[in-house]
Amino acid sequence: MGAAYSAFAPVGFSTAGQSCQPGVLPTAYAAYFVATAISYKAPLYVAPLPNPQSDFSAYGLYRSSTSSRSLQKLVFLNMAVYNSSVGVSNPASPPSTDSTSVTPGDRPQTTITVQTKWTAGSLLYVHRLQGPGSNAKSLVNVTGLTFDNNSGSIVTNETPEMLTVGAKGLVTVSLLAAEAIVVEKST
Repeated sequence: MGAAYSAFAPVGFSTAGQSCQPGVLPTAYAAYFVATAISYKAPLYVAPLPNPQSDFSAYGLYRSSTSSRSLQKLVFLNMAVYNSSVGVSNPASPPSTDSTSVTPGDRPQTTITVQTKWTAGSLLYVHRLQGPGSNAKSLVNVTGLTFDNNSGSIVTNETPEMLTVGAKGLVTVSLLAAEAIVVEKST
């Protein structure tokens, strides 16, 4: 317990003279987000998508069969650093690890357009791993889903955004610095 990358603290503890309470940490939300990305009724093949930005990653997740691959999901990770002044503490982690660094200015946003073989007008769901910034230790969620700090049970359910595939299979989404999204076809 007390490790910076723990998913949760199941019981209260003390470290270096600092008391911490039980609670859920951002890594739990990241694990839920990854489970959302890779969950599918059949094995998925993951392929990186080309992109020119060093702080950005994109992946296509394909249903793999012996004869073809069919795009099922897109994953975009915006790893640009944006430190916020809110959500920087969590009672389940030592206060000495709280960030005091704040990025000046508005949080940058990136708009991505990807051409797919998806049919124009098809419904898509967008799941966001989001928080106030790169330094967030609280106020993190996956498209609204939050966990109870004491029991770890889901408090609020996820409400994915919906969008439609544009003409010629174009999918356009926006994401903030220090945010990740999964875009998936409606089944």
